[in-house]
Amino acid sequence: MDLDWGRGQGQKQRFTRVGIRNAPPGELGNDKERGYVLMHTHTPVDERNHFWRWVVNCKKDHMSDGDPKMSAAKRVASRFPNVVDEDHWVLELQQQMFEIPDEGYSELFLKSDKALRRARQIFLQMLREEQTEAKQPQAAE
Repeated sequence: MDLDWGRGQGQKQRFTRVGIRNAPPGELGNDKERGYVLMHTHTPVDERNHFWRWVVNCKKDHMSDGDPKMSAAKRVASRFPNVVDEDHWVLELQQQMFEIPDEGYSELFLKSDKALRRARQIFLQMLREEQTEAKQPQAAE
């Protein structure tokens, strides 16, 4: 979600919501389900720097499997800064990629990408078929 709060062209506050749910097979939606909702904002300071704020929500009675004396929310909150630190170098590289012009860009596929490429082709074909069906007039019953 982009929220333009007057920070200028290309500098918008961003809001991201990620919901994670897991449970044994067939147990989603009951008391065996666990998960959390992570919400974070990215507020641009300048073209290379942002303020990040995050909030994590878990059910209050869910305890951490890693530390059963700690709530799941506190465990996630205590570990999340480490995840950000581990990913920091990737975020910096992604930012640098914005400076590379798109002209002449092409993907180089590896042999291991064959299944992924085939899945993309199948997905695109299904989309084309659905779009074609949607354009055809429906027969009256």
